[in-house]
Amino acid sequence: VDQEKEYDGDFVVYMIGKYLKSKGLLPHNKVVLTKMSNPGMLKALKEAGIDYVLTDVGDKYVLDAMKQDGLIVGGEASGHIILTHLIHTGDGLLAAVYLLSILSELQTTPKAYCSDVTLYPLKTINIKNVDKASAKDPKVLKAVEDAKIRLGRDYLLLLRPSGTEPVIRLTCSHQDESLVMSVMDSIRKVIEEVNQ
Repeated sequence: VDQEKEYDGDFVVYMIGKYLKSKGLLPHNKVVLTKMSNPGMLKALKEAGIDYVLTDVGDKYVLDAMKQDGLIVGGEASGHIILTHLIHTGDGLLAAVYLLSILSELQTTPKAYCSDVTLYPLKTINIKNVDKASAKDPKVLKAVEDAKIRLGRDYLLLLRPSGTEPVIRLTCSHQDESLVMSVMDSIRKVIEEVNQ
């Protein structure tokens, strides 16, 4: 958090990864994030010469991918940050102190250090009172595939049944917000149709 905004875990991974890469200390010039990461962040990483692995949501999956590929920086937008060159578990206080030491050394702010990151609009809707199994209905799967074609590249599209209620969560991100809304509306309509 600074005077203007809150920086999520993906920003923390970006800043630490960017710093370590500049020092030649980022193995394989790669970090680990989750499938929920904003496409704008992923684009900024690529432009900074940093590759990434995307895992399912959960620090267990992030840590598994880090171990598998010998990586040292990973995390989730929610703020779980893992720095295996310091400790083999998530430690928010350690990550905060580490990031502050980087910013202090560089005599910069999060805003300045992340000035090359432009997040894309990201929307999530809950489609309520539906059979969660309908997320795998062939008509719904076709609507999702059609949406991916419409979105082209640099997008996020996730359809996830809730584990606890009759809800399907639809998340979409793309630089064109009107396209995000159109795609989500198309998928929502198909889900509602197969549930009638």
